Amino acid sequence: MPTPSSRHVARLIAHLAEVGATSATNRELAAVLGVTPRSIRYGIADALLLGLVGVERRAPVPGVDPSGRTITLAGAKQ
Repeated sequence: MPTPSSRHVARLIAHLAEVGATSATNRELAAVLGVTPRSIRYGIADALLLGLVGVERRAPVPGVDPSGRTITLAGAKQ
């Protein structure tokens, strides 16, 4: 089975953001979509560059994400 392009992964990620899918790590997304974590990173970058998704930074969560580095992808604002 051929590896999907980062543009294809970007469209899948945009769809997940649009429908408000549950949060997931890059590794979890990679497992579900059947791609590598690197493909997920490139797909997210493409989705952002193409304006398919927006980013919402969330506040640090003690014990879960104390650094506050986690971002939330949201459906693109029209």
